Amino acid sequence: MTGIGRLPNGTHSSPEQELALTDVRDALADAGLSPAAIDELYMPAPRPWAEQKFVSTTLVHRLGIEPDRTLEVSTGGSSSANAFQTAVHDFDTASSIQRSSSPLSEVRSPRRPVPTSSTSSARSTKRTKFLAIVRRTDEMAADLDETDVEVLARVEQSSETNLKELAAELKLSKSTIHYRLTKLKDSGVITATAATVNPHALELDMLVFTDVTASHESSYAEAIGEALSKIDGISQVYYVMGDIDFIVISRVQTHDQLHTLIDDIVEIDGVNETSSQFVIQEVKADRRVIANMSDEMIAQILETDRA
Repeated sequence: MTGIGRLPNGTHSSPEQELALTDVRDALADAGLSPAAIDELYMPAPRPWAEQKFVSTTLVHRLGIEPDRTLEVSTGGSSSANAFQTAVHDFDTASSIQRSSSPLSEVRSPRRPVPTSSTSSARSTKRTKFLAIVRRTDEMAADLDETDVEVLARVEQSSETNLKELAAELKLSKSTIHYRLTKLKDSGVITATAATVNPHALELDMLVFTDVTASHESSYAEAIGEALSKIDGISQVYYVMGDIDFIVISRVQTHDQLHTLIDDIVEIDGVNETSSQFVIQEVKADRRVIANMSDEMIAQILETDRA
């Protein structure tokens, strides 16, 4: 999932069809896609007392698209959540079929956009009148084999591992290792190799998670996300679905620095509220990818590349 458009729940002066159209266009703009990229359209059916019917038909016409499927779900107050769940289920099913039957050149990486439990979906739709999510399917799955996974696992363990050591450990030639590393970098699997700095050695002992709630104006996510990312002390910014809009992770040395950081967040135009939690103990802080994957996860990567 790479694009989201949503309108907060409440009373709006525009007709529902116009609100839904705006929502879809915002999601497409957020994803950097055109309407022609829409394959399927899922949405809750209009309420029985609503003046406008067949909103999906209107959207198809106004957007000028020819989707493979349109579906309006009517299950009372859970219509939005069930429409979302159906879309996720159909996408996962289609991805599974595609992996098992399509040639390699057509295999796409399965992407589960957001948590799919009924609780998460219900929380999302509780505060949202319309929610549009656009997924990209134009990114190829990385072409990996067992050797690539072994190389990645060792590179993640230490950025100082050299070609000679890797070759000896994997019983391969240095030229083979060099080719593998170059391929992994060129395909975007390895994005950087850098030393890990111990934050405690720099007295950055205060690790803080901050929930940020913002006003839902058009394109607000990108603007606020960029502003949050520029604040000193903030290392990670995540745009999330649910009762909050962003999760911000920061490290500081003193309470005064934290107060300044929170003040900087609150001063961002569009930020309504923050809530911070202090980490008492870092139980696990391992950002390696391969090391934290289960055997099943790794097997799925290899199965995808063999399809």
